[in-house]
Amino acid sequence: LLFAFAYINGVGQLRSAGGAYELNEEGVIETRIPNLEEVLTAEWFTFRVLEERKGFSEVRNATVYMEIAANSGHLGFGSELWNRTVHAYIPAQITGRDFKDGLYIGDNVRAAAVESYGYEPLTGTTSTGFTSLYMDFSYLGATAFLLIALYLSKLFRGAEAGSARSLSLYAVLLPLFLLSITHFGYYLVVHAPIPVLAIWLAFRYARRRGASRKSRVSRGSVSSSPSSLTAA
Repeated sequence: LLFAFAYINGVGQLRSAGGAYELNEEGVIETRIPNLEEVLTAEWFTFRVLEERKGFSEVRNATVYMEIAANSGHLGFGSELWNRTVHAYIPAQITGRDFKDGLYIGDNVRAAAVESYGYEPLTGTTSTGFTSLYMDFSYLGATAFLLIALYLSKLFRGAEAGSARSLSLYAVLLPLFLLSITHFGYYLVVHAPIPVLAIWLAFRYARRRGASRKSRVSRGSVSSSPSSLTAA
């Protein structure tokens, strides 16, 4: 508990010291490793940070953003999924910030929150997984959680039955599903393809290797059978 308390207090300060939340003049985040002095001067054991955060919460972020989406009167129908995919896979360091920003579609709820309510979320907080799904499909967006839960339960039953593939997929996808609840609703959909592809390639390689080994063993047993020795 003591470690968790210190981590909650200090991690945001170290991120800020490393530049994780600030854009340079070109609109790119430049990060660095905090030096020893910054680590030692961070307020690891103080209630001040917690006191400052009392007026902020990720649920409040979600409430404000969902209200803005409801008042706008239109749905994204997948625009949030597209935007998250662009954010995850299009490197602004290569394509340029302007090109990447030009790929985003739909409303910018953060800007709308500042304009309509003067509301700015605390740096480092999320909007929870409910916001993006609500913005795209209103209350029907909750169906995504149901479908993911059903698929994970299928994998869990397969893992209990002894399936290595089900166990591997479940171990990889469960953390992503939890982040779909805490961070944004499409987290699993956006970030699952790479680890799932890696698992598929690993099992495909293992299956081919096993089939090749079995074939060699089979040919060896045939060549050393009594009938072949007699014929020789």
